[in-house]
Amino acid sequence: IKTLKESLDSLENQILNAKVCWVMVNKKNGKPVRLSKFMDKEMIEPSKSLKDVSVNLSSKEADKGIDYYFPEIIKPETIHYQLPFKVRMHDLDLNGHVNNAIFVEWGVETVPERILSKFSPDTIDVIFNKESLYGDIIVSHTEIREDAEKLLTFHSIIRQQDQAELAILNIVWLSLNK
Repeated sequence: IKTLKESLDSLENQILNAKVCWVMVNKKNGKPVRLSKFMDKEMIEPSKSLKDVSVNLSSKEADKGIDYYFPEIIKPETIHYQLPFKVRMHDLDLNGHVNNAIFVEWGVETVPERILSKFSPDTIDVIFNKESLYGDIIVSHTEIREDAEKLLTFHSIIRQQDQAELAILNIVWLSLNK
């Protein structure tokens, strides 16, 4: 029987590479829970400390597994595009909160068609700050920055009622013409 890693290593063309960081929160007091109380020792002992991780990982280093480096997420400084959304039942997960994938959709939806037709997302970094519920009015703000090789978009997802920042996203886009 192959391990998951052996199965993944055998894929010829990588389709997706993802890193996640989760925090369990106590519903009664809203404070983070120390996960080590609930996990096997092998799962919580990191192989690298944060200070040992290089920001510029080569693809071979990145393939060794998940490290503890997560890039800084940048908020939009200038709003080039914005679009309001009303949270629909279809947007909710089984807990009655907006599904995390919907926040990404809201960010991408504010990117003009002229960009969507010429670029494809290469990297999407997201920080989810707060939940959103059915009926909330959401406003997606987007800033677009271009350089010679790539296009960057910075997104902030705001709940209109209280101006709470629900999520921030950074997307690196690569040209489809390369």
